[in-house]
Amino acid sequence: MKEIAFGAVLLPVTAFCVAGLIELKSKTSAAVKLARITFPVLGIVAFAFSLSPQTFTQAATSYPETFARVMTLLFALIGCSGSFVCYSRRISSVLVATGALMMAFFCAFLSLATT
Repeated sequence: MKEIAFGAVLLPVTAFCVAGLIELKSKTSAAVKLARITFPVLGIVAFAFSLSPQTFTQAATSYPETFARVMTLLFALIGCSGSFVCYSRRISSVLVATGALMMAFFCAFLSLATT
């Protein structure tokens, strides 16, 4: 059972990494690549921040419900990035949306567990 939970937690970060690699390999200019890779990188950073928030800030441990709601909103915004960022391939958009919305789902239900 622990292996399934571990795999479910690593699936979003894997999706962000694969989407970032696809965008890095695209044949576009450096400025366009930078704009397209912003949201996968932001997803990886937000994933790391949501794993251990107490290492980054004291406010996350003081207000866990608020932290979980803010992280849910952040992941939902990253998931909607396919609407306003034109990725080089459709699979990149799908991977970013899937990873971010899975993390939003996890954060939303973790906020219910702490209340």
